[in-house]
Amino acid sequence: MSYLLDFSQGPRVFHSGDTALSSEHALYGTFYRPEVAMLGVGGAVIAGRQVDEMNPAEAAGRQNSILRDRRPCDDARTNQ
Repeated sequence: MSYLLDFSQGPRVFHSGDTALSSEHALYGTFYRPEVAMLGVGGAVIAGRQVDEMNPAEAAGRQNSILRDRRPCDDARTNQ
């Protein structure tokens, strides 16, 4: 389950929740235009079943598609 948080005096935030790589992430960027994207990375074993999420490289690529016309967090950290 994903969430879009829209604050009256702050950024619009997309939180992907527990999810694997999906082409639907780009739609969030197109339709909702979030300014911040938080994406699950890693995975877990729940009730003996492996639940996969994106690896860091997949999450970085998804972040770029969600925040397509905004500066990605990687750039914000390295261009200070």
